[in-house]
Amino acid sequence: MIQETHLNLEESKKLKQRWVGQVFSSQALENIPKQWRFNNSLLKDDTFISLIENKSKEYISINVDSLSVSIQTVWEAFKATCRGWIISHASAKHRKAIKIK
Repeated sequence: MIQETHLNLEESKKLKQRWVGQVFSSQALENIPKQWRFNNSLLKDDTFISLIENKSKEYISINVDSLSVSIQTVWEAFKATCRGWIISHASAKHRKAIKIK
């Protein structure tokens, strides 16, 4: 194994890889975006269902009638906002579960 001090910048660029301490790490693996996935177990949580229903109704009542923005933009923004609500709820639920243990 070659230490990072023995690999100059030009050689590193040619390889398109980088050294992290003694660990060889490929930039190709680092640039893969992490894909968010919905936790299906949340659908069994009545509090979660109620939260999403209420927040969705509120969001739609505020944003759908806005004439300055296309419905496609409202939809994309809604999905991102909803993802934030879901992540927030799941994180709070996880923290609460850890605290109980």
